Amino acid sequence: MAVYFPFDSYQTGTLDIIKSFYESKMKLFSFEMKKEITSSTLREYYFQAVSNSSWANEGYLVALKFDQDDDFREEMQRLNNSFGIGFIQLDATNVEQSSVLIPAKIHEQIDWDSLDRLIEENPDVKNFVDSINGDVLLQKVKNKNEYDEIFDNSKMEKWIKDKGIE
Repeated sequence: MAVYFPFDSYQTGTLDIIKSFYESKMKLFSFEMKKEITSSTLREYYFQAVSNSSWANEGYLVALKFDQDDDFREEMQRLNNSFGIGFIQLDATNVEQSSVLIPAKIHEQIDWDSLDRLIEENPDVKNFVDSINGDVLLQKVKNKNEYDEIFDNSKMEKWIKDKGIE
């Protein structure tokens, strides 16, 4: 028999979030955002989403525009069947009307090794995880400014227009 204690292998933030997620109903999501996905860019963008969301419970590829032909949709479904990344079509004029075209496969377990690597390499991810840990300990969101603002439709429309995304 053997036992492995990760205390010396993981960053403090990773150990803290593992404790936070133990028997927790919280989920981590990953979104790879693109303006447009065509048949020629689908695989490249899809595998960016796979690579960037290995740590999450659910990962999505999100775009304002998709090719609408049957071959494209069949390829999206094949990729989802193999790798589990979902697809969302973002509605720029009414975000609440955005559509989940293909749901992501849910991963019950977080890939702690990938998350630990991200925490070590990316200060934004470290700050995000630290914020989650603090809020879980308090059982409330202590400082909403630490997270991205959730825009209502009018703010989202303005942001999209300001960024020249439409």
